[in-house]
Amino acid sequence: DSGKGFAVVANEIKELAKQSAKAAEDIALKINGIQENTTTAVDNIEAMSDVIHNMSESSNSITKDAETQNSVVQGIVVNIKEGAGNISETAHLIKEMAQAAADIAVSSSELAKGSDEISNNIRDVSDIAIETATNATELYGESTEVSLIANELEKLVEKFKLSV
Repeated sequence: DSGKGFAVVANEIKELAKQSAKAAEDIALKINGIQENTTTAVDNIEAMSDVIHNMSESSNSITKDAETQNSVVQGIVVNIKEGAGNISETAHLIKEMAQAAADIAVSSSELAKGSDEISNNIRDVSDIAIETATNATELYGESTEVSLIANELEKLVEKFKLSV
């Protein structure tokens, strides 16, 4: 009878070892999935950082263009005030105003391009944020599965604890 009992216990231990190996294999697969999603999330965060950096550069360029426009307009105002009494100077100022208007048109065009670039960068950030959220959701699901497997493994191990 002792031999039969020992054989039953040995068989149960063997089955538990198989289940433990399977659970360990499942956990390893989940961990690999988590690592892959983490790598993707890191890559996405780096891409978002690049997009934000580009947005910052575009914003700085737009600010400089606006400052240039302001300077040109201030120059026009000063010239108009100084040349109001002299027709020849007024004609010259009109020519400068026309040039300033052309410069403003060029600056406005550059501002529009900068705005388009910012819009594209914002769209890129949005796309990356959506992908990061998707990866985070997958990571959460896999983490939950690993936790469930670990709980099942703990229950199986408790069944075979030897009392002294």
